[in-house]
Amino acid sequence: MNKFFKIFLLIILVFTSIQCEEYSTDLSINKWIIREFDYPIPLIADLRNDGIERSYITQDDKLFELLNTNGEWETSEICDMDLWPVIPAKCYPDGNVRLYGVLDESIYEIEYLQSNWSVKPIYTLKNTYPDPTICLRKGDTRNEGFESIFLVYWRTNSIPVFQWKPEVYQVLTELSCRNGKWEESFVDTTRSNLETIVDMTVGNGRGEGKDCIYLIDQFTELSEYCYEAQSGWQRTGMGILKPEMLYADTISKPVIAIFPAHNGQPSLFVRTSSNLYELFFREGNWEKSFFGSGTINMFHGGTGRNDGICRIYCAEGDPDQYGSFLEFTFFNGSWNETTNIRMNTLTELAVGPGRGDGIHRIYIRQADKGTFELTYK
Repeated sequence: MNKFFKIFLLIILVFTSIQCEEYSTDLSINKWIIREFDYPIPLIADLRNDGIERSYITQDDKLFELLNTNGEWETSEICDMDLWPVIPAKCYPDGNVRLYGVLDESIYEIEYLQSNWSVKPIYTLKNTYPDPTICLRKGDTRNEGFESIFLVYWRTNSIPVFQWKPEVYQVLTELSCRNGKWEESFVDTTRSNLETIVDMTVGNGRGEGKDCIYLIDQFTELSEYCYEAQSGWQRTGMGILKPEMLYADTISKPVIAIFPAHNGQPSLFVRTSSNLYELFFREGNWEKSFFGSGTINMFHGGTGRNDGICRIYCAEGDPDQYGSFLEFTFFNGSWNETTNIRMNTLTELAVGPGRGDGIHRIYIRQADKGTFELTYK
C-alpha cells in the first residue's frame, strides 16, 4: 500500500467531509498538523518541578510518564496502581507540584524525589459507600499559599446487614495538610444541597484573587461555596441558569469548569444538557452569555495556538456517530467558531505542552482509533 493511498484512507475514515490542504507524512487540515499515536489522552503537568510540563497517563492499571523523544512516544512506569481520578496540586508551602490519586477509598500522593518516584497513601476516606464515584478537585480557598483537595463522594453512616440497605448520601469535603498532618473536614453534608450534584470545579471564579467551589446538579442548578475566616464556609445558590430536564445518560450530564478566557480574567463555563454558557462576575453580579447549543459532550480551555490567547475547545456530536472538534475564539464581543474538524466519536480532550517542549498542542482521543495530536502551524 503506497503512502498516498494510506493518507487518502485516513481522510475517508476519520476526517470525513474535510478538504485536505496538503499531503505529507503528517495530515494537515485547516492549518492544524495532525499526528496519531496509540496512548490515551495525557494529563499534562510539571510533576518534576523543573519548569517542564510533561504528560502522564493511566493505562493497564498503571501510572506512566509519557515522554516524546525525537518525535517518538514512549512510556516510563511510575507505579503499578490503578489510580483514578488523578490531579496535580500544590498542597504544601514549598510550592512543589505533586500528583494525587484515588484507589478504592484511599488517597495517594506521588512525588518526584531526585531521580525516583515516591508513592504513599496519605489518607483513607471513612464510611464511603462501596466503589464510590469520587469527584476530585484542588484550590487555595483560604488564601494560605497552598492548595487543598476537594472531594464529592457517596458516604454512608451504617453498614448493610442482610437485606437492609444503608443510608447513603453525598458529601462535599476538604482534605488539607496543615501542621504536618492530613485531615478531612466537611464543607457541606446537607442532603438537599448535594443529592443531585454531578460536577464540581474550584477556582477564582469571581476574579477577585480567591478560589471558591462551584457545584452543578443534574438540573443545572449552580451553587458557590466561599470560605470566610470569621464565618467558615458560606453557600450561595447562584440561580443564573434556567433549570433543564433531568439528563437521560452520562454523556449529556452538566459540566462546569473555570478558564481565564479574557486577558487572564476567569469565567465559569457551563455545559448544560443542550447548551453552553459563559458566566462572568461583574460589579457584584453574575452575568450570563449564551455560547452555543448542540450535543457538546466535553470542552476545555487553553492556548492551543501558542499565541497567548485562551480559546475554548469542544467535542460536539452524537457519541455513537460522527461528530466535530470545535474551537471557539472571542472577538468582536462574542465567541466565534474558528475551527471545525469532522471526527469520529471523541472520548477525551486536553490542551497543553504534552511533549515537554513548551509548545501547546491539542490532544483528542477517539474511540477505537487512538489519540490525535493537533499542532497549529
